[in-house]
Order: sequence, then C-alpha cells, then structure tokens
Amino acid sequence: MLTALVAAPLVVAATLWGGPGVFAGLTALAVLAGAWEWAGLAGFGRARHRALFLLCVACLLGACHRFTAPWLPLAAAAMALVWWGVALGLIIRWQRGDAARHGPWAWGLAGILTLGPSWICLTALHREPSVFGAPGPWAALALLLMVWSADTGAWFAGRRWGRRKLARRVSPGKTWEGLWGGVAAGMVAGAVCSLWLPPLTPGRFALFMAACVAVLAASVVGDLWESLAKRQAGLKDSGSLFPGHGGALDRIDSLTAATPVFFFCALLLEQTG
Repeated sequence: MLTALVAAPLVVAATLWGGPGVFAGLTALAVLAGAWEWAGLAGFGRARHRALFLLCVACLLGACHRFTAPWLPLAAAAMALVWWGVALGLIIRWQRGDAARHGPWAWGLAGILTLGPSWICLTALHREPSVFGAPGPWAALALLLMVWSADTGAWFAGRRWGRRKLARRVSPGKTWEGLWGGVAAGMVAGAVCSLWLPPLTPGRFALFMAACVAVLAASVVGDLWESLAKRQAGLKDSGSLFPGHGGALDRIDSLTAATPVFFFCALLLEQTG
C-alpha cells in the first residue's frame, strides 16, 4: 500500500500534465523494465541475450514513436486483439494440463506481442485530442483507474472471500470471488470516470459501461498470461522492482491486454456518435 501511495500520484501527474512526450517516455521505461524481466521469464539466461532482446524492444518502441502514421495504432490494436485471442487459448490449454514448453525465442516473440502493441495504443490514446469524448490524458487516466481499481478490488475480495480457484494450474492464488470483486471495483471506477465525459444519454452510458466490462475482462486475461509466463519459468514474481508488488511486469500485466481493447472500444463509441 505504501508503494502504491507513492507511485500512483506520480503516474497520475505524468498522465495529466506531463505532455505526450513525457508520458510516452515514462511508459516506455516501464515497458523496457518489463521487457528485461520478460527476457528472464523467457529463459534468456545470459546477460547479452537479455540485452539483445531489450535492444529489439527499444528499437521497436523508438521506431513506432517516430513513425506517427494515423493507421499505426489501429493496426497495432488489431494485431493485439488477435494475439490476445491466441494467448487466451494458450492459457486454457495450460489450465487443462497441456503444459507445452517453448524455446526462449518463441517466448521472446510472445513478449514483444504482449508489450509492443499495448504501448503503441496507450500513447496514441493519450495524445489524441478527443477520445470517448474526453481529452486524451483523461481517457488514459480512466483506463489506468479502472485497471488499478480492478486489481485492488480483486486482491481484497480474494483475501476476504476467496474460496473457488479461478485457474489453479495457471495462477493458484486467483479465485472467482477475487475476479468478481475486481470487476465490481472496476465498474465503480468506470462509472466515476464517466462523470468527466460529456453528458451521456442512457444508451451511450450503457455502451460505455459495456466497454468497461470488455476492458476488465481483458485485464484478467493479461494478468493470467503473465502468471502463465511465470509458471513456466518456475517463478513467483517477475522481479523485485516495487516492494510488495514484485516487478514491472507484475504492475503492467493487466494493462497489456486491457489497453488495446479500451482503444478499440473508444473508436467504436466515437463512431456511434
């Protein structure tokens, strides 16, 4: 809780007042920290191999930041949705007992698909002049608040009422009670975030809340996917960067899947007028 109390205000300040460059830079640092940890989970035992993987991710982020074609975020979001469908299939297979092993480079490619498109969508969401009818920084903050609330709600609900395991083979600590607690907390956060949108008709408010459900469901998939990566590596945490929270991946895993879904939902809601 102390770690969150220190880190959260800094992230909120950077999101709302840092500007697109500062926000892109800080989130890129988080992604690169996550990439370093992912290289360890993937099985890159030698430092030079992990450094090479980190360099590949850094070059990808840098190229995408410089190449600002308007179709790039949409293409990244489409790629991400396909990838997260594949990841969900792998999670289900692992839970059923088909724990197929893959080499470091296969897991490395999975890490790039997990981290790269999400960052492209998040920075595009932040710099857009208007999305969901709200300025880009406020839309990005809404996404962060929903995912943080869901993670926090799931932790507290799971600790208090957790009995039935959600995916024992993938993540033994997660429960169905925690999942519903997280969804409830995320929905409350989504309803609060709707207050800084332009006035919504009942129909558009219902669409917005449906988008929140889709985003929260995706955040669960992102969390489980990172848990699977840790499970196949035989580790409990991806790192120890944040006291009490684990590594960078442990903090951004839900966002990696939730961000492309949020981006697509924002586009769809705009198209509905």
